[in-house]
Amino acid sequence: MEEGMDQDLLNKVKAVAQGPEADLLREFVDLLYYRREESDTEPLSPEEQAALKEGREALRRGDKSYFTPWEEVKKELGL
Repeated sequence: MEEGMDQDLLNKVKAVAQGPEADLLREFVDLLYYRREESDTEPLSPEEQAALKEGREALRRGDKSYFTPWEEVKKELGL
């Protein structure tokens, strides 16, 4: 990642961390962090990359029907 992109990402994270979704951000970052810490360190598959791209596009469109509510995800994961 380029240095300018790193700073842009950090600025966005800081902004979200100061808002009402701070707890959600922390849980998401923890999920990603511990995923990498465990045995799943292989690169994302083309299918996973495509799914992430679809999600980003849905987010840009404001299409909330594409996403599963966080409470439902936590229930499915037993959190």
